[in-house]
Amino acid sequence: PVNQLKDAMQKIEQGNFSHEVTVSGQKEIVSLAHSFNTMIEKIQELMTNLVTQQREKRKLELRVLQNQINPHFLYNTLDSIVWLAENNRNKDVITTVVALAHFFRIGISKGETFISVSQEIAHITNYLTIQSIRYVNKFTYEINIDTNMLDKKIMKLMLQPIVENAIYHGIGDEDDGKIIISGHIEQGAMLFKVWNSGYGISEETIQQMYTIMRGESSKPSVGIKNVYQRLKIYYGEDANIIITSIQDESTTVAIRIPFEPKEETHENA
Repeated sequence: PVNQLKDAMQKIEQGNFSHEVTVSGQKEIVSLAHSFNTMIEKIQELMTNLVTQQREKRKLELRVLQNQINPHFLYNTLDSIVWLAENNRNKDVITTVVALAHFFRIGISKGETFISVSQEIAHITNYLTIQSIRYVNKFTYEINIDTNMLDKKIMKLMLQPIVENAIYHGIGDEDDGKIIISGHIEQGAMLFKVWNSGYGISEETIQQMYTIMRGESSKPSVGIKNVYQRLKIYYGEDANIIITSIQDESTTVAIRIPFEPKEETHENA
C-alpha cells in the first residue's frame, strides 16, 4: 500500500491528477489514501476554477481593449458634423450621419466578437467615408479584397485603428495622399495589408512600434497595440502584424490572421 501511494505521488509530480489510489490494509494507510484522494479532488477543483477565472478575465480584457477604440472617434466625428452644419454642407451632414450609424451598428454587431470579412470591410468603408468628408482632398483610397475571403470570420474592429494610423501618422499633413487596403489568402491564412503614401518611417521607429505593441514600453497607444494584443489573445502566435516602410515613399502594415481562432477564445469570446 505504501508503494501504491508512492507511485501515485510520483504521477502527481508529473502532472497526472486523474489517478485515484485504492488500497487495503492497516486503517492508518487506508485513511492516508483517503486523505490523498481528497487532496487530489480539491486540487482538480481549484485548477478548474482557476481556468474559469482566467477565461473570464481574458474576456473582460478583450472587451476593455475593444471599447477603447470608438469613443475618441465618435467625439471627433460629432465635432465634424457640427462644423459641416455650421458651413451649410447639409448633404455632407446626412452622408456622415448615415455612415456613422452604420459604422457603430457593425461595431456593436449584437455583441458578436467575430464578424465576416465583408462586414469588416463595410465597417472600414463607413469610416473612410466619414474621414474623406472631414478631411477634403487629404487622401483617396482603394479597397481590394479577394472575394473568396468575404464570408470568412475575423475578429471585428481590426482594420479601423490601422487605417486611422495611416491617415493621422502615415500621410500626416500632406494633401493628396493615398491609402490602399487589400486582402488575400496566403499560406493557409488571411493576409490584410494597409498601405499608405507619405514620409515613411525609419527602422528604429518600426522597432519602437513593435516594443509598444508587445506591451514592453510605457508609451501610451490605443490603435495598433490594441489590434496586436487582441490578435494574440484570439489567435495565438499564428497571428502577427508586420510593419515595413520605404523612406519618403510609403508604409505598409500587414496583418496575418489564421482561418480559425484558438478554440478556448472562440468558445468564450
